[in-house]
Amino acid sequence: MYAEIPQEIIPAVDPLICVDNIYVISKFKVNPAKATYKPLDGHLMLEFTEFTSVKLAENLPKTFPAYVYTLTAFDKIVPSEGQVSL
Repeated sequence: MYAEIPQEIIPAVDPLICVDNIYVISKFKVNPAKATYKPLDGHLMLEFTEFTSVKLAENLPKTFPAYVYTLTAFDKIVPSEGQVSL
């Protein structure tokens, strides 16, 4: 799942989030993922609102993953104009 922050609330949210930290986020909307922008494989996205709460997570277990990713095979990538031979 990926998240979007509407432009009008970026000034309020920006100071709360830093790269390489893990957060507890609450009071947000869950929407269908946008068809034109899907940075992660999934059908849902999280949308911040003016009521969204962002707090730094504390006391995480040592087994909490630092990175999560999936790879797409080259033959599964389809350009927007249609299938192209590799």
